[in-house]
Amino acid sequence: MNMPWCKLFNISHGEYRHLEGKPHFDEFYETKQSFLVRSLAFPFPLPEIHTVHQDAEKARGPHFRGLLALPDETLVAIISDPDFSLPDMVAISITCKRLFAVSARAIGEARLLAAARWSGCRIACVCETACFSDLPPGMLDDDDRAQVEAMITFIDNNFEYGGVDVVCKVPSPPLWRGAFDYVRRGYGWYNDLQGRDLDMFNLVVSQTFPVDRKDWVLVNLSKLEYVRASALAELCGKPDDLQPFLPNCKVDLGHALLTRICWASEDSPFWFGSAHIPPEVGRGPWAGDRFAINTMDRLGKQKEGQPQWKDVSDAIVRDVKRIFESIFHGETDNVLKMTPLLQEIDWYWYGSDGDDEVAVTGRDALANPY
Repeated sequence: MNMPWCKLFNISHGEYRHLEGKPHFDEFYETKQSFLVRSLAFPFPLPEIHTVHQDAEKARGPHFRGLLALPDETLVAIISDPDFSLPDMVAISITCKRLFAVSARAIGEARLLAAARWSGCRIACVCETACFSDLPPGMLDDDDRAQVEAMITFIDNNFEYGGVDVVCKVPSPPLWRGAFDYVRRGYGWYNDLQGRDLDMFNLVVSQTFPVDRKDWVLVNLSKLEYVRASALAELCGKPDDLQPFLPNCKVDLGHALLTRICWASEDSPFWFGSAHIPPEVGRGPWAGDRFAINTMDRLGKQKEGQPQWKDVSDAIVRDVKRIFESIFHGETDNVLKMTPLLQEIDWYWYGSDGDDEVAVTGRDALANPY
């Protein structure tokens, strides 16, 4: 039986990405999907930036000359112009303390969105056998469905990928990886920065994933459910592995996500039909939901009387193990405890401005750019 190909789709951005490894479920599921983790994971700024922000706040107050005579909200609107990239915003903000102070929040949000480009987006792993008429409710909104329905005049209902590839036509662009990316590649005017300007630029755009954090979670923002990275680390026998990437673990938060976002048509012959595979894997209850990878303290508490966050780690771990058992049978426990042989592409996504071994190795991987 031939197994269909699957592809990752970011429906919110109209983007797609091929899975690492081969495109069949049993092949890509045992491969690290490092891009998927990195594209959802919210980094931290370097700790030193807080002192700089506090110093800049002292410059806030009445100014009556030139650009600085404008209200704070006007200055933020100028710096946040949609035509400005993150580097453009930072380059403007570091020209004076007041601009730096008033734009700190906007730049922080822009840095997060540039680094975790798929966070908060509707994401699904759709198989080529999926049918448009069989997609889960809510995967495509009214505008998306109208795009696909407009094509039905020219093509019958047998779209590949359920017509999701009609909406998601653009390959996912490169992700922001921090200041080191500019140092290594040289970004236009960046090469002209010197002294304080260079130091400030690097500080503001830098990002890191602190190695002492043990509270990283994959979050389903649509259903208020989360999966702990620590639960997957324990499954692999490496409870102290570095989060959120778990580089020494066979499975990570990307695998957790793939247990819930895959979608294939119910009546199509498919590998998901194996008696060993949980039925929800091929009919993912999270397909098309919105996701992020964040730390627990940054999730925020729900108000009393509202739906509360739910930890679904145990259910995900159970299904991850059942999927591996269907692939590796009696060798499952040994395979899960193996340290994976990471490829250059994995380290490429792990790169950040931190000083830990994972970040440094990730930066070095840019010597062999993807």
